[in-house]
Amino acid sequence: STNKYVNSGKNIIYGVESRNHWKIHSSWSTSLNINYLRSYNQQNSQVLLLRPKWQAMSTLNYFNDKKSVTFQTQYLDHREGLDAITYNRIRVPSHLLFHIVGSYKFTSQWKMDLSLQNLLNKKYNMIPGYSTTGLSAFMDVTFAFN
Repeated sequence: STNKYVNSGKNIIYGVESRNHWKIHSSWSTSLNINYLRSYNQQNSQVLLLRPKWQAMSTLNYFNDKKSVTFQTQYLDHREGLDAITYNRIRVPSHLLFHIVGSYKFTSQWKMDLSLQNLLNKKYNMIPGYSTTGLSAFMDVTFAFN
């Protein structure tokens, strides 16, 4: 059998998003972003797949002229997905993740970013049947032509 993409028809999607940022001190800030989303098919009222009702991201940031460090907390609510074998609707569990992102500016031209994702090495799926990476590290070195 061949997989096909099928138009799901007329859908209703609505929600509310709140983005907040507070400067705590000259070198510290925090933020909180919350999203509420409702999405369903207009003909059969089924919830659209892989669209969580709630999502949230909070950060605590330290920064100065040369460096910054950000601690992130990310929440993704449960959602409906399809079983990879039976194609039946299943509940994809919610998950809570923690990350650290850092940046250091060596000169006006050289900068390095380092990101540690999923600090607790949590096993979770964004899409049923497809595992995500556990604890991951990413580094980026940038040279800017001024």
